[in-house]
Amino acid sequence: MPRIGFIVEQVLGHITHGQNLQRVVAEDREVQALWGLPTWDSTGIESRLPGIRSNWTLRAGLQVRRFLRAANHQARLEALFIHTQVPAVLAQDWMGRIPTIVSLDATPQRTVTVHERTAEQAVDREGNVGVFVANPAGGTIGWSYGILSARGCHLIVPVGLEKLVPSVRQASRSCGQETFYYNQGIKIGMIPIMNGEVITEIQAFQVLFDLKAVHIGGGGVNGSEGSVVIVAEGEKNKLDRAIQLIEKIKGEPPLRPKKSLCINCFPTIPSIKDASVKLDREHCMYQGRREEDLPLFLRRHSS
Repeated sequence: MPRIGFIVEQVLGHITHGQNLQRVVAEDREVQALWGLPTWDSTGIESRLPGIRSNWTLRAGLQVRRFLRAANHQARLEALFIHTQVPAVLAQDWMGRIPTIVSLDATPQRTVTVHERTAEQAVDREGNVGVFVANPAGGTIGWSYGILSARGCHLIVPVGLEKLVPSVRQASRSCGQETFYYNQGIKIGMIPIMNGEVITEIQAFQVLFDLKAVHIGGGGVNGSEGSVVIVAEGEKNKLDRAIQLIEKIKGEPPLRPKKSLCINCFPTIPSIKDASVKLDREHCMYQGRREEDLPLFLRRHSS
């Protein structure tokens, strides 16, 4: 049974990505998974050293190195999966010895709804995708999109139809971290992606089951918030395959990631050399507040 180290950055939407990954990997009985989850709330020496305690890249990197030493001491790791590039910065010597995949997440880092902070995207009927960016330097997508476009990479963008908007072009022109008079939560901009291959539920039915699908509605209450209603058409055996999968995942419990502490919140940056991000700048109206000073809907809960 191969021993594989999984390292997932515990910031913003990456927390949810890590929870999804842990659930899927746990179902594979042929893999021995060891999890390294670098978090800002760690109490290691990196949280106390001047020059390091305010730098997320260095803090995450030092946590990763401790994890790799401990995991490899028990028995040799045969592969590594690291998400994202931030915790991978200080692990380059390990990556030279162990086969490694570094996952560059191309989803937005964080935005704000009326009641909570979530990772979101927007998609329109023309197949354009908008990615919210909370980082003043553009975040992960801002760091990677130029490289992907310059090299002609095939960018696949999975996005749910609950994020459908009339126009990504219009939406992106309406956003900007320095343009809002009032913003309930972290300030955001939007980066439009016009050259990605968009995969919504419609394309998923075609790819997985060779079925024609039509989006006819969405939303609801009592767990149906954010849902979409799809009508699929095709041969009976293909419909039966689709029904079997849908019934298997129907009723899956919602993910409830734990919110970061607002008192030490700041946007993560892709590079430790990125001087354009000023950590003393106010990025969010709740930044620096203690949990007891936050609105009830925004306080961190243990459950």
